[in-house]
Amino acid sequence: TQMNVICKYLTLLIFPWGQNLDYDFPVARNFYTGLTPYCSVFLAALLITALLLFKRRRLISFGILWFFLTLSVESSFIPIKDVIFEHRLYLPFFGFFLAVLAWFVRIFPKKVFLMVFGVLMFIFFSLTITRNRLWNDPLALWQDTVKKSPLKARPWSCLGVVYAERGEKAKAVE
Repeated sequence: TQMNVICKYLTLLIFPWGQNLDYDFPVARNFYTGLTPYCSVFLAALLITALLLFKRRRLISFGILWFFLTLSVESSFIPIKDVIFEHRLYLPFFGFFLAVLAWFVRIFPKKVFLMVFGVLMFIFFSLTITRNRLWNDPLALWQDTVKKSPLKARPWSCLGVVYAERGEKAKAVE
């Protein structure tokens, strides 16, 4: 399951939309469930790439290794109840960003790099503001979570608590 989760984390770092406070993430019961083999091969290739780049591109290598090392604390082979939570990416994000930034600096001329970097920062800044607005309103946050994870009990329960706190008892019971 964690191989799939780590691939989802990488996807969220590249395309940070569709985020969810409480994912209803499918648990892989064996190695051949869903995308697990593909994610495993991809992550192994990424780790091997980091090791191969160690002598020539230390910053990229360090960033990739930092991502895996810091993520391994909570996303490993040890079973946990909540297999995916976005807050687990706070520390690993530094390694991801460092590796991507070092790679961008190498492939783009300085002016193009600054332009691409500026556009990406504007996009991510806008997405952050949008997500923060959602987190600022508990009702909107839990409605969004229920919409994205309708089969999980916790989002429904939290939404009911928010309705109860607002005095909307009928909606809370529902």
